[in-house]
Amino acid sequence: MRGVRHGWHGTPEYNAWRNMKARVIGRRLKERRIYKLRNIKVCKRWLESFSAFLQDMGPKPSAKLSLDRINNGGDYSPKNCRWATSKQQANNRRARKRREFCLKGLHRLEGKRQCRLCRNAWYRENKKEN
Repeated sequence: MRGVRHGWHGTPEYNAWRNMKARVIGRRLKERRIYKLRNIKVCKRWLESFSAFLQDMGPKPSAKLSLDRINNGGDYSPKNCRWATSKQQANNRRARKRREFCLKGLHRLEGKRQCRLCRNAWYRENKKEN
């Protein structure tokens, strides 16, 4: 259905559809790789037609809303997408890996390895007390 005129080009709904496709199948390798590793796809109906996307999602109820996947591990599909506020999206993020820092919170640690600078400072401080 390429080249079909629908009168929605440049609208927030069209931009949401275009950006959704770009994240999953676009040319920007970094974004596409993240979605590919997580096996996230766009349903065939939406991939082929903006009109189908608009029919399923409807117009954005508010300018403050954007496209959100209800289940972050799921595909872009009518059953898994909604127009959501930034607060709803923030609460719907997947858990991030927690970074570990040294005792003084100055240096990032790799695994359980101690920061040598802080470890030496800790020994010096405790040696004075004894």
